[in-house]
Amino acid sequence: MKFVSMKRDTVKQLSSRLIASVLFLLMTTTIATAMADNIHIYEISEGSDSVEVRTFSTEPADILADAGYDPNDYEILSEALRGNQLIGLRIGKKFPVTVYDDGEKHICETASKTIGQLFLQHGIAISAFDIVSPSVTNLVTEGTEIRITRVNNATVAEESIIPLEVEKRYNDQVSYGITRILKAGSTGILERTYDVTYHSGVETARRFVSERVVEEGTPQVIEIGTAGAIVTEDGKVRPYSQIVNVLATAYSTEGWKSKHTFTQTLARVGTVAVDPDVIPLGSELYITSLDGKEWVYGLAVAEDTGSLIQGHRVDLFFDTQEECVNFGVSDALVYILK
Repeated sequence: MKFVSMKRDTVKQLSSRLIASVLFLLMTTTIATAMADNIHIYEISEGSDSVEVRTFSTEPADILADAGYDPNDYEILSEALRGNQLIGLRIGKKFPVTVYDDGEKHICETASKTIGQLFLQHGIAISAFDIVSPSVTNLVTEGTEIRITRVNNATVAEESIIPLEVEKRYNDQVSYGITRILKAGSTGILERTYDVTYHSGVETARRFVSERVVEEGTPQVIEIGTAGAIVTEDGKVRPYSQIVNVLATAYSTEGWKSKHTFTQTLARVGTVAVDPDVIPLGSELYITSLDGKEWVYGLAVAEDTGSLIQGHRVDLFFDTQEECVNFGVSDALVYILK
């Protein structure tokens, strides 16, 4: 048998190489084992389809990307856990949803299932008063259009002019038709406060809250000449051509078959029977007690006559006989108006 003799240096080199190879093999095995321990298996489901992905990643977004899903096209809807450990993802393909927020159009990409989830996802805040159509609980699908009507309430104060108050002072020493301003006066300012509701900036309702006088006005004082005129109960000044002192009685057509006057008008309050030789038929009259205060019959028209109405007498019409009895007989002033 033949033995090959090696030099000591050669043996040393071979031994070193052998040891290095063993160490590399052990290191590679350790790394492979460690890598195998760090690989995670996840199930990714989209609708009824699912795939298994093996990855070193533990973040959902990274897992989705490692599985080949573009995060621009897909969205994680939920995470599946076993205890605290992530084991899977449920994803959905994004689709466009149109949102009109106070009329302003926005296109939102989403795979969310409800409008409320869509709002949370895209940071769209709504108040309890805002109107959302469809409801936030409705499911969204491709082509869904959502309208948000922003509802705002505001307290609004509005000022208005308080009309000029006019104080009339009648002067029977001044001829009718002459009016003088004794004091100019001024308008005031009234502030009214309202609680106003707006839908997308358009007022839809308002509720009165309060009012206050911001600035007091002062009355204008005017002097009105009444010489040759009478001031009626409603404050109008009517000129007259003559005053006749008469004896006034009353009549009614209650129970009468005919309700018409001598001039064929319908008898009514304001109809007066006269002696045409004293007060011409058709004359417009104003009739009061002698002092103008005890009673006032007011404006009337001479439209009727009567066999007993002769000379300075007038018969005043009332609706009922009872009123006629209550009136009785009284001295009166008849102003024949111009």
